[in-house]
Amino acid sequence: MAGIHRGVTSILQKKINHEILTFHCIIHQEALCAQTFPAEIVEVMNLVIKIINSTLAKGLYHRHFKDFLEEIDSQFSDLLLHNKVRWLSRCNVLQRFVLCLREIKTFLNEKSINHPELEGEEWLQKCNLRVDTTKKLSELNLKLQGKGNSAYTLLEEVVCFDNKLLLFVEDMESGKLLHFKNLKQYRDETNATIDTNYFSIALKNKG
Repeated sequence: MAGIHRGVTSILQKKINHEILTFHCIIHQEALCAQTFPAEIVEVMNLVIKIINSTLAKGLYHRHFKDFLEEIDSQFSDLLLHNKVRWLSRCNVLQRFVLCLREIKTFLNEKSINHPELEGEEWLQKCNLRVDTTKKLSELNLKLQGKGNSAYTLLEEVVCFDNKLLLFVEDMESGKLLHFKNLKQYRDETNATIDTNYFSIALKNKG
């Protein structure tokens, strides 16, 4: 669309002999920005995907896992597959993983599969932070989709979200975690000490 020689906008400008305003897809820019999470946070998602894929990839293994969830009367019957393209998919996958974490750890132990990270307090904190931040990005992504939205409206949503980042950092630094539901719940249930300084830096780098 925006190629300097063969792009639609370039051809149109030549036809009308007048410069026009061009910009790259706003959702694509948001997706690129969302990839700038610190490496430690990205590794959390990578491990979640690795565990999910290893659980769902083999038919027999997958059936064992579903039978196990049914046997213990879990609130869920399965995990969700991850779709790299869709932020909503990423958010739902992480949320389901966290909600099923106890069952997942028990199942992996029965299969003699060791992932020590799942027992680490620091990793669990980062995982819950990842769930919260991914959910907020999913909400933004949904607002940027659909028909009838003007470029001005979309940019307004992005600017509004950018301003919210400062609010999120302040919330983290205060330790209230009002905007980080999963991380707050984890702290309240485990009495863990949240490294708000680290997470504040991560959010600032994200902004």
